[in-house]
Amino acid sequence: MWPSERTVWWDTDRAPDYKQFVTTAKSVGARMILYFDQELQEETISDTEDALELAVLEPEEYREYARQIGDLRSYIGFTNRVGIGFASEGMFYWFDLEAPWYTELMDMLEDLHLSIIGGHGCQVRAAVCHDGPPWSTPPTLTLRLPGPPPLLADIVSSAIRWRAPCCRSGPGSCSAS
Repeated sequence: MWPSERTVWWDTDRAPDYKQFVTTAKSVGARMILYFDQELQEETISDTEDALELAVLEPEEYREYARQIGDLRSYIGFTNRVGIGFASEGMFYWFDLEAPWYTELMDMLEDLHLSIIGGHGCQVRAAVCHDGPPWSTPPTLTLRLPGPPPLLADIVSSAIRWRAPCCRSGPGSCSAS
């Protein structure tokens, strides 16, 4: 986007009002102010749900993340980020503000990705057949792969290709251990 060493970030914690930033831009003679906004997309929520499905979590953690993602789904279409910027004397000054719920979503997505890829290998949570009632927790299969962590794309494609034999036979043919 632009060189980070030539960018000055406005401290939105100390001065979250964009009007102060615009006043500063005018006072240094900025002739153009750039504006950027971003809305929460369905795709972001879907990506988070996909990461949740691949994450290695305890059942209680899984349910809590699923609940939080469901709550955040109500923000689809809302503005989650606003940016204002201007250039002056070879530097770019940037005001960037995120909605607290969006920061929470991005932190959650990062936590889920870290859960997928471990430090000394990789853990994959794969779907197994579950013949129990829908409110019970399905069993999970955790695979630990030796060596360096593979690329996320490799993990996802492996998890998608893997199917328990009972899932191919249909419901009622699986005995979870």
